[in-house]
Amino acid sequence: MAKEKKGKPAKKQKPATTADFAGMAGSFISRDEIYHRLEWYFDHSHNPKGPHAIDPNTAIDAFFQGMDPSTARKILWVNINKISSTYVPAWKSALFHGVQFPWSSKPDVAIGLRDIQSFGNLIDSAVLTYEHFGWHVS
Repeated sequence: MAKEKKGKPAKKQKPATTADFAGMAGSFISRDEIYHRLEWYFDHSHNPKGPHAIDPNTAIDAFFQGMDPSTARKILWVNINKISSTYVPAWKSALFHGVQFPWSSKPDVAIGLRDIQSFGNLIDSAVLTYEHFGWHVS
């Protein structure tokens, strides 16, 4: 009969949690910082420590310069999600921390980019989306 080798027992694998996936780690961010990050998305010269430059009441169509609004919103949705994980020196982190904005609205979860009417709606959408992905927004 062969002798069993004595050694260290194998380490148990811990189950995966939402914190193990990019964009799902969750952390703390303020609504004001989200507001600045969205302003920076539209204007890279925006000072993230300065005053806000875009009024929340600004119609979202004002950013589309005569484009068909439904096409423009689709382009915004694709581009904002693509740039979400892009590192931005102003914050020393990804622009939207890998959080993916929804296209369609979901009650109590997020306002979809298809349905936003103003810059304030975009801020609200971002806040709800961050919260949906486990972030604490103050």
